[in-house]
Amino acid sequence: MKILNYVVRTPTGIHARNAFLLSKIAVRFQSEIQIQKGERAENVKNVMSIMSLHVRFKDSISIIISGSDEEEACKALTVFCEANL
Repeated sequence: MKILNYVVRTPTGIHARNAFLLSKIAVRFQSEIQIQKGERAENVKNVMSIMSLHVRFKDSISIIISGSDEEEACKALTVFCEANL
C-alpha cells in the first residue's frame, strides 16, 4: 500500500477538469485507488466520486493506492498532483 499525502495548492481546489484528469490517470492502473478527505474516501477512478468530496484550496487529501502496480500509479499520481493541484 502506498499513501500520497497532499495539500491542494490551486485556488479553485479540485474542480471538474482536474477531477477528470485525475481519474483518467487512475484508470490506467489495476490497483485500487482511493482519495480521502477527512474521514471520507472515494474511488479516484470515478469523476463524480472525486467531485463529491468538495476538495478546496488548502485542504489536505490522501491518495491511497493498493495493488500490483501501486508503485507506478503512485509515481504518476505524484507527478499529476505536483503539476495540477
